[in-house]
Amino acid sequence: MRYLLAFYSETTSQWRCLDTARLPVAAESAEDLPDALRSAYCITLRWLMARYDIGAFAPSAAPSPAQQILVYALEADSVIINDETEYLGAWLEMFMRSNSPVGVIAIQDPRDTSQSSMAKLKERAGEPLQSADPACQRTMDLIRDKSAAEPEPEQPAERPMVRERAS
Repeated sequence: MRYLLAFYSETTSQWRCLDTARLPVAAESAEDLPDALRSAYCITLRWLMARYDIGAFAPSAAPSPAQQILVYALEADSVIINDETEYLGAWLEMFMRSNSPVGVIAIQDPRDTSQSSMAKLKERAGEPLQSADPACQRTMDLIRDKSAAEPEPEQPAERPMVRERAS
């Protein structure tokens, strides 16, 4: 099956589209599209003009405040759309008005994900260690085992002091 993917780029303030015929891995169904986009990283990056975490396909195309890729079904024998050399904004808007998406693919800016992850990490780091916690006990046991298995470091031999003669 062939699909036309449409995405509104905040970077360029325009709609951008990608014909899945340009992807090196063909998607058997719309559910396979996220994996096909992830496997064609360079093409996806050029098309989206930024790095995004690509979510799963959802068969509904309800308007969402979150960024998403609109998925439209295409005829298998139609000419490949958009070879990245021409602007198709007006054509794409007309296409989108006269066709209904079969679903959406959620995308998220990875910086948003990392900020929430960092907040969770800072929260966890702010909690004191609990010595009764099983993970803490295992770590302490490993430290004890490792220090018991290591030989004592040799002390350097003392060197006799040599006094310089006064001339």
